[in-house]
Amino acid sequence: MMCVLTSVTNAIPTEFDATFAELLSHLAGTQVIAVDIPIGLPDGAEPRAADVEAKKRLGKLGPAVFATPPRVVLEAPSYAKANALSKELFGRGISCQSYALRRKIFEV
Repeated sequence: MMCVLTSVTNAIPTEFDATFAELLSHLAGTQVIAVDIPIGLPDGAEPRAADVEAKKRLGKLGPAVFATPPRVVLEAPSYAKANALSKELFGRGISCQSYALRRKIFEV
């Protein structure tokens, strides 16, 4: 995991840690921590409110926010099985990127 810290007056060195828990242990007292990975997974096909709001706020850059797959899909043992399950249950597949991030998504 990587973290870049900034303040109003200066940049603080970048922090690298193996896990999200380790990263958080070095950020005690930090007022705001922004995480560029989904926190919480949907149970069904409905998009998370956080994803909808992020797309809205980003305007024309909104497509950069990918849909967060449901937990049951990310728990599949392979991308092929996850994609097929998503299509079967929710009518649409998932991106390779979403599946590749699953370990980090589960960690957070």
